[in-house]
Amino acid sequence: MKDHLIIFFPLVDWDDPWQRYQHLATELSKHNRIIYFEPPLSVKYLLEKPTMLLKKLPRMLRIKEVVRENLFVLCSAPILPFGNKSHVVNYINQFIIFLLLKIFAIRWTDRKKLCLWISNAIHYPLINWVKPKISVYDCTDAFSFTDSKKQAYHDILRQNIIRDSSVCFFTSKLYLKDGKKYSPNCHYVPNGVDITNFAREYYPVPQELKNLRRPILGFVGTLDSRLDRHLIKEILNKMPDSSLVFVGPIAEEGCEFKEIDGVLFLGKKSFTEIPNFMNQFDVALIPYIPKKAQAVYPVKLHEYLILGKPVVSTNINEVMQFSKVVYIATNTGEYIEKIRLALREKNEDKKKRRIQTALRNTWATRLKKINEEVGKIADSSGVSECK
Repeated sequence: MKDHLIIFFPLVDWDDPWQRYQHLATELSKHNRIIYFEPPLSVKYLLEKPTMLLKKLPRMLRIKEVVRENLFVLCSAPILPFGNKSHVVNYINQFIIFLLLKIFAIRWTDRKKLCLWISNAIHYPLINWVKPKISVYDCTDAFSFTDSKKQAYHDILRQNIIRDSSVCFFTSKLYLKDGKKYSPNCHYVPNGVDITNFAREYYPVPQELKNLRRPILGFVGTLDSRLDRHLIKEILNKMPDSSLVFVGPIAEEGCEFKEIDGVLFLGKKSFTEIPNFMNQFDVALIPYIPKKAQAVYPVKLHEYLILGKPVVSTNINEVMQFSKVVYIATNTGEYIEKIRLALREKNEDKKKRRIQTALRNTWATRLKKINEEVGKIADSSGVSECK
């Protein structure tokens, strides 16, 4: 797209570990103005989490922040709790967001050049209120709740936003199949890799990994309930001479990982630092529980591959298609054996195939597909020039 105002509604804050949302916003900001609207938090949540309140307060006071050319971060005021299961409360919350957008983003914007890019169906009401020429539903997660009211309400919103959006993108073939029940304009656009950040000539060794015992078995990403804690413990038991390194924040539901002795938890690192850590891995891990990650397309997959690293993954759906370049295991014993096999690997051709696979799956490639599909919508609605 070119010369549009694109308002992103992602699932993570701008300074959280980089995922699809930051990558797409950055790429699209090269030819468009971007408003990155950070996920609003409820008053109840902020009062229960004073550290989060202290983190968010400066941004709330600043409201709108320039983070790079053509890219602005907008922080919402606190919203009402229970909006994810009450239709009335959600409409009040979305109206608060609508007013913020009117004041700080769309007041003087031509609707023909306005695009809403929504990753959370909770924002569905905004499509009807803002009335953009282009609305994109970018589905990276269908959400699963234990609360039946939350689940029922979210399912309704998700069906509505798929039906009413101009175009829908899905990172999972499973979600894509479901989405096509409600709209024919659904497309598979999985995650990619930023070769500018990962394909370098020089990777300095992080201080934390200097003199660390090898081999280094590493994981990059958020530590949450999708990771197989039992599998990680078995790797430690069966391979005691290895070093297990985890780079990334520990989510609230993953706080149990702090109890695992023998694992080096390095916490959140900046996007530019990540390749330096990955480059030191002898084997890169994707140890997700298949049932909890059946529709996950790991951003880290192609980041591992672009560095030529052997990758060992559990048998999650979206990784299975890369079985020719990824070691895939169906149980704990096989996973450990695949790690040992990867450590013994001395085949340069395999390394080259991994790199070539990643080069076919860059964010630039993903943007090409996105622009093709959005361009069709823009042309049909009388919007000029999509790049």
